[in-house]
Parts: sequence; structure tokens; C-alpha cells
Amino acid sequence: MRAILLLLALAGCRADAPEPLDPAPVVPVAEAHAPIVAPEPELVADSLARGPYGFSLAPDTLAALVAAVDTSASGAVSLIGRAGVFHDGEVSARSGERWQGLYPTADGIEVRSFELRTETARDDVADPDDGPFTGLRVSTPFSSPAEGYGYPDDDALALVRRPGSPFADGPVPTAFSGEWPIRSGRLSLVLGDRRYALLIVEGPETIWMPQRQRARPDRVLIVDDGETRQPISAIVGGDDGHPALRWAGDLDGDGRLDLLVDESNHYNLSAPALFLSSAAGPGQLVRRVARHETVGC
Repeated sequence: MRAILLLLALAGCRADAPEPLDPAPVVPVAEAHAPIVAPEPELVADSLARGPYGFSLAPDTLAALVAAVDTSASGAVSLIGRAGVFHDGEVSARSGERWQGLYPTADGIEVRSFELRTETARDDVADPDDGPFTGLRVSTPFSSPAEGYGYPDDDALALVRRPGSPFADGPVPTAFSGEWPIRSGRLSLVLGDRRYALLIVEGPETIWMPQRQRARPDRVLIVDDGETRQPISAIVGGDDGHPALRWAGDLDGDGRLDLLVDESNHYNLSAPALFLSSAAGPGQLVRRVARHETVGC
């Protein structure tokens, strides 16, 4: 058998032999077990958000950005994050008031006007089965009927009210609609001939004691139009919250970017906030005009 193998080797077995493979690179012993280093993300020139992988900021730098966020609201707009049943005191609206909603359609987003409907309802958390009831059910003519203790189903991204100067009904120029989590990175937006970027910067992770579990870092959302960079929202002390951009477009009709952002920093909290460009002050791109904070249970 050894003689046969020797003859085959001398003959070369060329008829059925596969193409030779390129030799494997020789790795020096000292480098054989070296850790793999990920390539550096592409840097955004002169940007606080260095690429899409969430580079952190020094604590004092982040604290300065958090302090720069304008958390006041102009009071010109009322906001309800959704139709549904709310705890006592979470909604001050009443039946018959003229409200509007941002509704998704096959072609984008449109504004619809309607008379809001409210009625006393059972609060599943606070109220006994036989009453008295302290909750408030909020619905619109576009909501599905809520039977018994049920919640109305409504597609509106948010319900808004601007007395005296309501927003125009009909299609709304939209740059983004959906859910972009506020975690880290950059989102480019185009609205007409204007370009914007949303940047997320974050501080270092912290450790909970005594469990020694890492907590999500504090984050700041920044809007940038190439000339002005404005920190608009700070997510501080996040505990499995779900902060996200929900919509970006031109709601107030001035051709500039408006934003609907959920500023939740806890899994049991919903905190949508509406930012309008028409309410912006000097050196600002937008200003928060309304915020609606509710809890689940």
C-alpha cells in the first residue's frame, strides 16, 4: 500500500486534484491570541456624537448639556399622548373640546380635527369593581368603541390642542415616523430643502449597589441644522425606559422641523413631548410646547 501511495504522489494525481489553496497567513506567536480590535467608527466632523456606537462623554460635559436643556413649556399647546383610560388628574381635557390628532395614512401622516370625548371610567389600578370610579376615558370619533371597562383603540400618534390657531388639517410634511430609540448614534433628516441631524450623546454607565448591576447611562438628544446645535431633551436616571423619536416633520407649517419625542426614563412611564420650531427663541431650533406624563400602574 505504501508503494502505491508513493507512485500516486510521483504521478501527481493531476486529473482530479483541486486547485491549490492560498497558504494561510503566518501569525506570530505573540499575536496569535491578541484581542480583535473593532475598526474605529466614522467620525462626524465637529460633532458631540462620535459615530453610531455610543461614545460616552465626560460627566462634567454631559452635566453641562443636561443643564442647557430648556424643560419649560410655552403652554400654547395641550398634548395627550394617546387615547385610553387615565388615572385621576392625568388629563384635564373635557368632552366637546376641539382637538386634533396626528394620524398615519397610506401616504404618510395627516392632521384630523374632532370633538374630544371623555367619560368617567374604572381605573383598573385604583378603583374597586363596583365603584366609585375615578379614571377618565379619552376617545375620538376615530376610536373603536370601548365596551365595559375596555380601552378605546385609536391610531393617533398624539392628540394636540392649540386654541385660537389650530394646525391645518390634511397631510403633514414628514421626515420620520415610527420609533427611533434614543440610545446612541445619529439620525439624518430631510425636510424639503432643509437638512437636520439628531445626535445622541451619553455619559458613562453607573453601577447600582449592592447588586453591582450596570445602569443605562444618562443621554441627551441634540438637534443640529448645520449652523445651530441645540440640546432639547435629557434622559436622566433611565430605568428600562423606552425613550424614542416618534415623529419628525412640519406640523406648524413654517417649513422647519418639529418633533414628537417620548422622554420616558422608566418602563412604567410615558412622557411624550412636542417641540415646535415656530415657538423657538433666539439661538434655538425648536422649543418644547407641551409634555404629557402618565404612569401605567
